[in-house]
Amino acid sequence: MKPQTHSIICSSSPKTLTMKPWYLYTLEEDQHLYDQEFDLEALLNPTPSRPGVQTHSTPPSEPGVQTHSTPDESPLVLTPPEEAALVTQLQQQLQRARAQLTDQKRVIQEKDSELEKVNVALLKKEQQVKEQSRAHTEMRVLYNTAVSDKAQLKQELTNTKRVLRETPQKEQDTADTQVTLQKKDKQLEEHIKALKETRLLYNTAVTDKVTLKQELINTKRVLRETQEKVREQDIMIAEMREVSVPVSYSKSRGSTLDKETSWTSAQKRTTERPCSETAPGETMKLNQGLSRKDQELEYQAQVTQSLESKLKIQEGLIGEKDSELKTVKVTLQKKEKELEEHIKALKEIRLLYNTAVMDKVTLKQELSNSKRLSRTTALDVPKQNQLSQTEKQLYSELQSTQREVNCLNSKNKDLELSVKQHEDQRSQQKRLSITDKKWASRRHY
Repeated sequence: MKPQTHSIICSSSPKTLTMKPWYLYTLEEDQHLYDQEFDLEALLNPTPSRPGVQTHSTPPSEPGVQTHSTPDESPLVLTPPEEAALVTQLQQQLQRARAQLTDQKRVIQEKDSELEKVNVALLKKEQQVKEQSRAHTEMRVLYNTAVSDKAQLKQELTNTKRVLRETPQKEQDTADTQVTLQKKDKQLEEHIKALKETRLLYNTAVTDKVTLKQELINTKRVLRETQEKVREQDIMIAEMREVSVPVSYSKSRGSTLDKETSWTSAQKRTTERPCSETAPGETMKLNQGLSRKDQELEYQAQVTQSLESKLKIQEGLIGEKDSELKTVKVTLQKKEKELEEHIKALKEIRLLYNTAVMDKVTLKQELSNSKRLSRTTALDVPKQNQLSQTEKQLYSELQSTQREVNCLNSKNKDLELSVKQHEDQRSQQKRLSITDKKWASRRHY
């Protein structure tokens, strides 16, 4: 907002040389110049023979007022130098404050985009955790099938004992066991495929962990940049406050007594001339112009105050965004710990599955050995003792597998608890997104 300037025009009447503002100037006073023919030489060089502009004795030059005798020169301007400097300073402060507001808006938009990216990453991680829990359940089913297969193999061993006692049905039972062994081979192939799938899931989990670490590094870098920007803004705000001391001076001039004392001193400096040469309405017009300038200065001070309040609000928003980024950082660390725990659980399940497969292989080997012994010779007492010992060993192995199954059930419960925690964190993220939308709507209004 540019300050208004009042120009004073010297009207060239034949009798007097009056000085008044431009909006009070009329052409009726110079009508005598238009009634006759226009003679430039008569106007510039008046003589007694040629009528023209009669110049009178000019009043003494006053500070702040420039008198011009020719129309080519610029109009007169009454502007105190202190107020002009103050107006320029206020304009510079307004420009700086607007630039700072645009920078802070850009920073807040960048932080909003970063929070949206982090929310998308958290949703992806939750989906991956759900897939991993599904894989855990599948592995548990596979382990249960392996245990049931082990029990079936034990039952088949008892059947082979009965077959050895009952020779007529031996061949039929051996054919049935061959069919079951073929089925078990197919199941083994399926288990191997499941193992490959679990390995792929493990590799994806490792890659996801690496991406999480990279995202954490990026968030740390963004936090450092935001802290540096906040420091720069604090420095700029401190500079603005140091520069805005003249604004408080303009605010302190609100009372009428201060205005009268300040502007009477200014009038003494700028309009010291004889009372006979000043027009009676001129001082009133000057006072009106000066009061307008006072109002403009007060308006500029109000604008700077509003800009400072907006800057404070933006600083508060930036602080809230920093706190939200810190909470997101904590959640990412928790996600990393949970992923490590899931990876450990996958390794344990894989070890248990390998032990189950090895037990199945040993049972198949024992079955083949028993068949070979039944073909060669009949059963005797030491062979029966050996079979009883193997049966005891298998029973002990069955108990150990039962204990392993109980451990897996407890781990499954832990995984379900972790899934519930993930759902709670997702609800918290939804609440944070709702608060972000509220802040965005407030900024919009």
